[in-house]
Amino acid sequence: MGSVMNFFFTSTWAQAQGGLSGLIPTLQTISYSILAITLLLGVYESFLSGGSVRQLGVTFLKFGVAAALIGNWNTFMTDVVNVGTTFATAFLAANGDLLKQWVTDMNVTITGTSLTSLLENGVSAAAMGAIMVLIIMIAAILFLLCMKLLTLCFVFWGGVLYCMGPILVALGPSGMVSDITKKYCRSLAEWAMWPALYAMFCTLMVAIQMGNVSAVLGQSNGLPTGIGDPATNNSITLVLTSLLYGVCIIIIPFIAHYVIGGSFAGVAAGIATAIKAGAAIATGGAAAPAMTAGGGAGGASGGAGGVSGGGGSVSIPQSGEGSSTSLPPSRTPPRPAARSQSPAATSV
Repeated sequence: MGSVMNFFFTSTWAQAQGGLSGLIPTLQTISYSILAITLLLGVYESFLSGGSVRQLGVTFLKFGVAAALIGNWNTFMTDVVNVGTTFATAFLAANGDLLKQWVTDMNVTITGTSLTSLLENGVSAAAMGAIMVLIIMIAAILFLLCMKLLTLCFVFWGGVLYCMGPILVALGPSGMVSDITKKYCRSLAEWAMWPALYAMFCTLMVAIQMGNVSAVLGQSNGLPTGIGDPATNNSITLVLTSLLYGVCIIIIPFIAHYVIGGSFAGVAAGIATAIKAGAAIATGGAAAPAMTAGGGAGGASGGAGGVSGGGGSVSIPQSGEGSSTSLPPSRTPPRPAARSQSPAATSV
């Protein structure tokens, strides 16, 4: 597939794949047995559906594709990763890996501040500078933690897909369990999209001139004169930018899930829920008393429609309402008196 760029998480995955490759022969043996069973099930399903020759042909086609993938599983998974990194390399072009450069620039910024340079400006300035350096170090640590977390997720999820893939692909020929194979293929596509989305993020940061520390500090130095201290503004800008980068690389798996699944409505619903919650907090719950008052008025107006008295009820029609029928109170019908039989009637 040509030369592709090795990112910090794809290079770690290459090492993990080499360590897991010893499990593939055993998994292939199990997968071939499952594949034979699902092929037999697919043939039976084609006959039970009326002897469909088309369905039988599709079953054998799925069997051939699954057998080829299982037999060349290592090569297939390597190609899957290379597809994502090839797109990523094309997106980055000559920009390079932004986060690797950002870590290098942050290291230069932290190590370039010496104790002598801090003491030259006085004790108070030295204390303020030391605090800013400490804050930058904490932001850099959190940023590195996010990078390691993305690497761990990519390697762990890739290992699960790598080891369970032959077995799940072997379920493809049978229509009863082929949905599992479809879900697996979707998850594999999401995982392969991570490098491409990462490259899109890096390209976007370079496009808005936030690709390195010098460019970010150049934007912070562009503030109007008299607004804050330049050194403080630089430190705050570096901290916020590092945290922003960390959050963005953490949500890459979620973005890949929504992109592959096409679940843009779910994203919009989440944003709408957040907006409603923010509006409720901003209004301080002012809508709740209004709803309660409205409900009370409605209850009062509704209560005016009926007046009960004694054993019965009288309905009073309101404006805009139709005529109502008054029902009489329920009364127990009188029991008929028992007839007394006369002696004459008895004798007859």
